[in-house]
Amino acid sequence: MDRNTIGMVDDIKKQYEEKMSLFHKIIEDQPDNAEADYHIACIYSRKGQIHDSIKWLNQAIQNGFNRWDLLKTDSDLNPIRNSKEFQTLAKDR
Repeated sequence: MDRNTIGMVDDIKKQYEEKMSLFHKIIEDQPDNAEADYHIACIYSRKGQIHDSIKWLNQAIQNGFNRWDLLKTDSDLNPIRNSKEFQTLAKDR
């Protein structure tokens, strides 16, 4: 991997952490914020952390997330889309 690629990867990781921090702050103020839960799930998905992503998707749904079209089409969820856990979650929606 060349220096430019390493720099880009580091920038992406930093952006994920900054966004994750922002959404956690939102949840501190609004514990039932389904959109913030959903965005955290998307970040975990992009990081390839299936279990954490599914956990936050379930939390989002429990808090009222019901944008099933987005759940089925959001490219942020592509890294977990083929997992058994995601298939089960999205099955009847």
